[in-house]
Amino acid sequence: MDIFDGDTRKWPTFIANFRALVHETIRSDAQRMAVLGQLLSPRLRSGFSGLLADPAMYREVLRRLHKLYGDPKDLPKVNLHDLMSLAPLRSEQSSYLEAFFCKVSRPVSTMKLCGLVHDLHSSALLEHTYGK
Repeated sequence: MDIFDGDTRKWPTFIANFRALVHETIRSDAQRMAVLGQLLSPRLRSGFSGLLADPAMYREVLRRLHKLYGDPKDLPKVNLHDLMSLAPLRSEQSSYLEAFFCKVSRPVSTMKLCGLVHDLHSSALLEHTYGK
């Protein structure tokens, strides 16, 4: 699993992986908290240090992380902004196509994961992205 650095764009993938690999497989909150602490960036780990030291605060840490980074209103805005601000494709060489694909794929995949497919079907977004 990748370290979560506080980037809202990465929250849905991080929390889905964390739930599948840690939360639903490890029974002890102390062990869950230890793993969670290791999966947070040094900045976040420092910010949550008082809570991370107490296994009884495991659910509170998850709640606060979700409140800070999992707001369903922020995800569409951030990901749509990323799609709308894509630079035009400079060339049809495979390296440029691959880079462009990755820049489009990440926000699209995140929005699908969060059930925000309806936002992807915006005619203005499709027209704007197609023009790239």
